[in-house]
Amino acid sequence: MATTLSSLSAAKISRRTLSLTAVAIAVSACGGGGDDASPLPALPRITAHPADVSIAAGDSVAFRVVAESSESVTYQWLRNGIVIVGATSAEYLLAAATASDTGSQFSVIVRNSAGSVESNKAILSVLPALDAGNISLAGGALASLGANHWFVAHAKSGDVFVWERDNKGRVVRYNAAGSRLPFAGSLQEFSPALGGIWQPSISVLEHSDGNIYLSFGHLTPSGQINSDRGAGGNIYRVTPEGVVSEVYNSAVSAVRITPHKLVEGPNGQLYTVNLNTVTLYRLSTSGDLTRIADLSATPIDEQNVVLRYSPWISLVSTEDHTVYVSFSQRFDYRVNPQGTLTPVTYGPAAARHLAAVGNTIYAYTLNSEGHAMVVRRASDGAISVVAGGIKPPMLGEPGYGDPVDLGPLPGWIPGFTQVFGAAPDGRIVMGGNSEESGGYSAPYFLLTPPSR
Repeated sequence: MATTLSSLSAAKISRRTLSLTAVAIAVSACGGGGDDASPLPALPRITAHPADVSIAAGDSVAFRVVAESSESVTYQWLRNGIVIVGATSAEYLLAAATASDTGSQFSVIVRNSAGSVESNKAILSVLPALDAGNISLAGGALASLGANHWFVAHAKSGDVFVWERDNKGRVVRYNAAGSRLPFAGSLQEFSPALGGIWQPSISVLEHSDGNIYLSFGHLTPSGQINSDRGAGGNIYRVTPEGVVSEVYNSAVSAVRITPHKLVEGPNGQLYTVNLNTVTLYRLSTSGDLTRIADLSATPIDEQNVVLRYSPWISLVSTEDHTVYVSFSQRFDYRVNPQGTLTPVTYGPAAARHLAAVGNTIYAYTLNSEGHAMVVRRASDGAISVVAGGIKPPMLGEPGYGDPVDLGPLPGWIPGFTQVFGAAPDGRIVMGGNSEESGGYSAPYFLLTPPSR
């Protein structure tokens, strides 16, 4: 019979209650005790919690905890709240992870004579191990979306956040199979007060503090954003219980921006791009804005760029909260913790869209022949093509000098293809917008990157 967290907690409480009772009796028998009485030990304090990890199928992964205590401690690891037999050290090793392990949550109970504390839960993502990129039509919740229901983001659990613009403008949550779920806690859906704004730029972010943050950059009825027409926006916080609060409101803030994209950077701070000026801002979770850098030397209204509905500005952060930003095939940067920008490359052209899987960046871009392709940029800067385009063999490889066609992106994808983000299992969510019934629909598909 499996030992559960609740049974461990019950045992802990009963032992602690008995020990405290015994101490009380002993002190009473001695006349109340004196100054030389030994103080009770404090609970252990966890200084480094197990971290979320993304690995390829077949790889091993180690979860670790660091704890401080005035006396010796014991450890007990849990998987999805159930005791892992024999896992009683400060490190737990899972060998040869499989696809069935993805989404599992690992935590550890640290105990001394004063009682016990449990660490945060680390989520394991296992990426498919394939020899080549694989593209397939999306199923489940993504397959049911259309002209008025747009994919916004995946939750860490695999649920899907969807913008329903035909239903008074609301963000709702579905599980992967397409069944409707509460947005968070008792909150069934999130309906921002957008007034007469026809189309917002929307981001949904699950933060490491447990809250969900949503940004709404207000577009004008034409859908175009520039320094004359930017309409401001709002950023909201939703607690796990479903309580909503406003973090930023351009109508009352001393700094007016039109937020586009929202990611978590170093130290839990939020990062967003102001669509009016293509400027990167840092935002504390209490709403304080700090200007980081202008991302373009030329004012946006003077550039030969039309930003309609889905501006080609990508902002993503990796598992270690490194922030990357790209703008309309014009520049690509890594944002350093101190706020400076370091140029990065994804091939001959700048990226159109970015997605982060673990600490790896995937970019939708063009090769030197102008063919669409998806490339992977490793943490050391190495670039490899995972889908589409043409990649000539390198010097010394068979066929050097004769381009090798890796296969185009699927022919049924409309011309305006986008990368929408990454699913928890590591697959890249892509799609192409096309006109349909007066709106825009996105036939979503999934790209499974190679494991190496």
